[in-house]
Amino acid sequence: MILNKIILRLTEPLDSPEDAMVLGRMGFLEWLVTVPEDNDFARQAALAYERASPLMMAVPAIRVLCELLQEAANSPDAKEETLASKRARISRRHRLQQHR
Repeated sequence: MILNKIILRLTEPLDSPEDAMVLGRMGFLEWLVTVPEDNDFARQAALAYERASPLMMAVPAIRVLCELLQEAANSPDAKEETLASKRARISRRHRLQQHR
């Protein structure tokens, strides 16, 4: 599972709180582009939060990831993702995959 790889990467030792912020945001973006387009976005965010949250207090980068996941899960837009935003998310995923 990709989320497990993201979480593992976020547990690596970091030099500063700024590094944790950057790494946590990068982890969120990586997770974001892996959400299948036909899935309920809010539910997927909640499930990812559930998976990552046990490490939240011990790992600063995971705390950042969890904050972003919680925000995404509770966003009014996440509850009713529009077709346009779904297409934009799919487009971002394809662009990211092309750069790998």
